[in-house]
Amino acid sequence: MKRRLFVTEWKKATRNKYFYFAMFFALLFCVTGALYMSESEKDRMRYGIGNNDMRMASSLYNSWIGGEMNSLGSVLFFYLFPMLAVLPYGWSYFQEKGCHYAEQLQIRCGRKLYYRMKYFVTFLTGGVVILFPLLINLFLTAMFVPARKPDVMYDMYFGVFFNDFLSDIFYVHPLLFVGIYLLIDFIYGGLFACMGLWFSSFVKKKIAVLVFPFLTCLVLHYATALLNYKVYVQISPLCFLHAVCIDNPAHPVIIWGEALFLFFLTYVGTMKMGRRHEFL
Repeated sequence: MKRRLFVTEWKKATRNKYFYFAMFFALLFCVTGALYMSESEKDRMRYGIGNNDMRMASSLYNSWIGGEMNSLGSVLFFYLFPMLAVLPYGWSYFQEKGCHYAEQLQIRCGRKLYYRMKYFVTFLTGGVVILFPLLINLFLTAMFVPARKPDVMYDMYFGVFFNDFLSDIFYVHPLLFVGIYLLIDFIYGGLFACMGLWFSSFVKKKIAVLVFPFLTCLVLHYATALLNYKVYVQISPLCFLHAVCIDNPAHPVIIWGEALFLFFLTYVGTMKMGRRHEFL
């Protein structure tokens, strides 16, 4: 029953117009970002910068979409990150409860299994629609920009400074650094999708489900601006999901703390949502 329910949910999650729409725009942002940075690298080589010491200031690790802030694709991808994550399947429970399809599934497989599988598939879908375009961008950028090992003497070009989050790994094992940030982005993509799943039990409009994670991130983003020069740590996911320091440095307590809080809120809230709507 678990396997059949997972297959059913996964097919519904990945074979709908919202999944295709979100994946298309996420890929569009990531591909255009890669093309922009590849053209920048060609310009550097064309004008001879690639033959002097400044070539060390350019690398795959500050040219992939997570390590750069110059391309429009990078700006749009991370600014719309929450909406891209929730769009594929975060709305599914809202629709299923409206047509009583959720009730039919719970009769067949049980309430707890239904909500756990719904959470798991929603999390996976949100993570995949974020992770796959990032991997495509990394691959495309690596085709044109050399993976030069970052030099701490050029830290201003890499945006990773002394005592920044994972800075000790970045300058020694940069690919591991990228892998960790890909994992972080995958986790937050899943959690933003599950925010929509949890919030769908409180609202009567699908649009509210889709914009709730984005509006939550905007509140944190503007809270960072209000606390500027008072709190010197990044609290906005719109910023710390970048692999570079944008204004305030990222801190592991904030990154993992917010992730754990969102997981607790969405998972416990989803399971309680099942008890609130129990009909058996």
